[in-house]
Order: sequence, then C-alpha cells, then structure tokens
Amino acid sequence: KRDWSSDVCSSDLSLASGVAGGLFARMLIKATLGWTGPIADFRKRRPLIFAGLCGLLIAAMGSLTAGAIFGTGYEPTRALLEGDASDLPWYFFFFKLAATFVSFLSGLPGGIFAPSLSIGAGLGHALTHLLGNPEHAGMLLVLAMAGFLAAATQAPITSFIIVMEMVDGYSKVIALMAVALFASWISRLFCPPLYMTLARRYLPPAQPAPLPEPLPASLPEASETPAGAPASASASASASASAPATADRDAASANPPPAKP
Repeated sequence: KRDWSSDVCSSDLSLASGVAGGLFARMLIKATLGWTGPIADFRKRRPLIFAGLCGLLIAAMGSLTAGAIFGTGYEPTRALLEGDASDLPWYFFFFKLAATFVSFLSGLPGGIFAPSLSIGAGLGHALTHLLGNPEHAGMLLVLAMAGFLAAATQAPITSFIIVMEMVDGYSKVIALMAVALFASWISRLFCPPLYMTLARRYLPPAQPAPLPEPLPASLPEASETPAGAPASASASASASASAPATADRDAASANPPPAKP
C-alpha cells in the first residue's frame, strides 16, 4: 500500500493543483482581455441580462450541491478540514470552480483569493475519493489548498504562509513550500501572473517619446572676430575706430575751405 506521507504525495499534488490553477487563471485572463464571439458581444450589449443569466446558472449549480458552492466556500472548507464533510459530493471541486468563473464573467465577482482556497480544498476532496480515502486525507486537503492558490495567483510564498497559518501546520512547512513553489512554476506554463495581467488594464497607454527638434537649414556665417575675443569687445573696438573718421567728415562739411579769387 502506498505511503501517503507529505514527501511522497507532494509531487502529485503539485502537478494536479498546478495544472488546475493555471487553467483557471488562464480562463479568467481570457474572459477579461481576449474573449470574443457572440456570447462576448451579448455581454457587451446587454450586461444586465447577461449577469442575470449567470446568476440563474449559479443557482442551478448550487441546487445540485445543496448550496455548498455559494459564497466564499468557508463552511464546506472548514467541514473538510475538520473531517465532517461526509455529505459533500466529490464533484464539489468542479462546481465551485465553474461557479467562481461564471461569477467572474458576470462582472460582479465575489473575489478570487478566498474562493481559490475553497476550490483547492475541493480538489483535495476529489483526490481523496479518487485514491480511495487514503490515510493522510487531511494532509492532502491542506497541500491541495496551498497548491491551487499558488497556481491561481502565482504568489507561492503568500499562499503557503496563509494556509500554514490557517491550519496551524508549522510542522509541514517544507511540504507546503514545495507544493506551492512547484505548482506556481507549472502554472506559468499556462498563463502569465493573474493579478499583474489584470492590473495592466488600468494603466494609462504609453505615450510616444517626443521627436528631436530639426536642425536649421543653413548655419549662420562665421564672424571675423578673432578666436577667444568676446563679441561685445569686437563691437566696441569697431565703433571706436570709426568714430574719428566720422568726426573729421562732419567738421569738413561744416567749415568749407574759402573760395580762391
């Protein structure tokens, strides 16, 4: 029988949560930045009607899970961690992920961070059913929560610290860190960081750099002023040199020579 200790199942959980979280983040980015088609056009033309239809779809999914997918998922996550979720269906993971995505599509999302923890717990719950309720089912849930949150947000350090504080899992810090880091790395194969990509919508468009001023068509003629001499000194010297000649011409015109007899 396989030993489901943390050092053995961490690689399996990292792969599963990394792929699931990466695809989930990719769907959110696609729905926000690159969604085209008739449904996307209908959302733009009739946003209120589209939001109402999304609400009906979420209500239908909630009826199939006895309301477990509603809200942030705190109650079912707590029941899973406490081992008191025998009535929670194994497909809770798929319905909670779909409900969170549809809520995001409606334009009125209830958040991504907290529901990701619930989706991660649902992933661990589905794996426990798939693997036949292994002995370390609680550890499987905790690692799946950290892995899915790290993959969805690509914030591994934040993810494993939050989960560690939630479940008082200081003794499993190495396993939590390994799963979060590996799942985040796998998620990068599917999409860029979620929050960074969504935040770029609110940045102003880049302005083009101003063009340099054109050079003059012809350069001014060089003056005959000796190199190193200031222009004001040259002008003063020219004016003082022409002053005596101007005074002699004025005196000659004022006192003409006497006429010869």
